[in-house]
Amino acid sequence: MIDARRRSASRLGWFLFVVTVVLLASSLALAPTGAARWDAALFVPTMISFALVGAFLASRRNNPIAWLFLSIGIGGAIGQAAEKYATSGAADTAVPGEAWAAWLFTLSIEVTFPLLALLLLLFPHGRVQSAGWRWVTWLVLAVGGVGMLCTALSDVNFSNNFPALTHPVGLVSPQTMNPIYESYRFASLFVIALCAAAMVIKLRRSTGEERLQRKWFSYAASLVAVAFLSFALVSPLGVEPVVAFVIFVPLLPISAGLAILKYRLYDIDVIINRTLVYGALSATLSLAYFGLVVILQQVLRPLTSQSDLAVAGSTLAVAALFRPAGSRIQALIDRRFYRAKYDAVRTLEAFSARLRDEVDLDALRSDLLTVVAYTMQPAHASLWLKE
Repeated sequence: MIDARRRSASRLGWFLFVVTVVLLASSLALAPTGAARWDAALFVPTMISFALVGAFLASRRNNPIAWLFLSIGIGGAIGQAAEKYATSGAADTAVPGEAWAAWLFTLSIEVTFPLLALLLLLFPHGRVQSAGWRWVTWLVLAVGGVGMLCTALSDVNFSNNFPALTHPVGLVSPQTMNPIYESYRFASLFVIALCAAAMVIKLRRSTGEERLQRKWFSYAASLVAVAFLSFALVSPLGVEPVVAFVIFVPLLPISAGLAILKYRLYDIDVIINRTLVYGALSATLSLAYFGLVVILQQVLRPLTSQSDLAVAGSTLAVAALFRPAGSRIQALIDRRFYRAKYDAVRTLEAFSARLRDEVDLDALRSDLLTVVAYTMQPAHASLWLKE
């Protein structure tokens, strides 16, 4: 019976993945050539990554997270195909059902919110950690349902995306629905923040393999949040935040898939360490580079009107700072976030320094056992010396 259910889940998962791919291919075919087709192609890797990981988990694990991933993937694919169909007609030519396709696209946007919130809340086992968090699940569903009803029944967001079309339902006037929709938007931000806080709290309380699983997903979620914030800050310079969506959002299903399948869980500590080190190093060297360029340009202005010398000097200075700055940042991060590792290395260095001058075997034996117990923390340690 269990094998039959697993086979059925696997077939359904891969069927939904194929449907997602077909819908995304249809959206690319419907999009006109040029910038519109490029915009449509940007969302393809993200939707495929969600659907692919969901199908893979559905075939390997009996985990509700798989169906969340598949829902996000196929929901996004439906939205993309509906949007491209609604805008596929010429300026003076309407296509059949274009208003309903546009309605389906706007509705698919609202469906994504509760799915992502539930992903933050239910990872990695597909259920809440305790009965105390169950009310948050119902809050997510309630707030998401309000957003979908507002979008489905009234033109609260429809005309912003499709100004030339009329909302096909329109049972409630926008004037009546707009206050409710604005309240929903604030409530959705609160719910996302609440689910993110729940993820952090459960990470701090978890132990063993579950803690490593949560580390993988929390790491990816943190990268996505930092990326969106960074791209939003530089968007006035012409950098679109959609770049962050394309590059970083696929990390969510990939990291979750690795965590649920328990593939090389212990590597996450190394990845986090390297990210902290090289992220801090890149930020430090970038600030140093731009600061040196500005300073050298001001200093060298009386001598030359060209900035090439300032740029070359700043590049050489930053290159010389790379290794010492990296070592200092590594030590600072180890001392702050990996204190046990930092203390163990310091203990081994101190023992190596004493070892050069130690001649008493009994003292050496006691010192070595102390170092092993402190750095490796074994249940028992003993040293046998051959006479």
